[in-house]
Amino acid sequence: MANRSLRADTIYSVQFENSIGVAHPAVNFSGVEPDAAAADANFSHSNVWNHFAASGRQTFSSSLVDSTGGSAGAQFSISIDGAFSAEASLPDTYFFSFFNSTFTISGLERDSAFTLFLYSFNDTLIGSDGFREQVFTVGNSSFDSADGMPSSLDPNNVTTGDITGVTSPTGSITGTWHIGPNNPGTNPEIDWAGFQLDVASRAASVPEPATLALLGTGLMVLAGAAWRRRLA
Repeated sequence: MANRSLRADTIYSVQFENSIGVAHPAVNFSGVEPDAAAADANFSHSNVWNHFAASGRQTFSSSLVDSTGGSAGAQFSISIDGAFSAEASLPDTYFFSFFNSTFTISGLERDSAFTLFLYSFNDTLIGSDGFREQVFTVGNSSFDSADGMPSSLDPNNVTTGDITGVTSPTGSITGTWHIGPNNPGTNPEIDWAGFQLDVASRAASVPEPATLALLGTGLMVLAGAAWRRRLA
């Protein structure tokens, strides 16, 4: 007996950018981003974005609004070394780090399937000198920017890819943002332009007609039995 969900997935979209310096202020992206929408049809409904601006080394933390602009208590946090804008718009604005880092997205639907779509700024083409390879991992799922698809918004500098999994029993996603094995230089840098997150809602089910009919029959039988006991 199948059930139908009463609730749609929740979508969060985030652009990272710098709050001072070159190419500031950034052009705040809005609407549907085509690469994410092609990877997951639910992202075709992403209209409202979070624009997180920072400068300097810090543990960045901020609340998230969903694609409708509503707030359901979700929170994002990460340790970074700074932020920069190679250009003024997504996906060329980014947070950067010189070290491996951990990120957390909390306040989500618990025990729910998710897709995390990532925008990796690599500074140059895959296979070129200076390619800033980075690896994102959540649980057993990983995305290596060297294996990503060139972004339609900037195919020369940015690759995209996704991670899938299930939120924790407390409704969070914890992942690592690591320097890739072929990231060059003695002081390698990794640059994260943003992400989109699709969290499936736990089904609030509606009984099928057959289920309702069985329930009604059962109630009638119980009522008849009670009536006969009263007559006895």
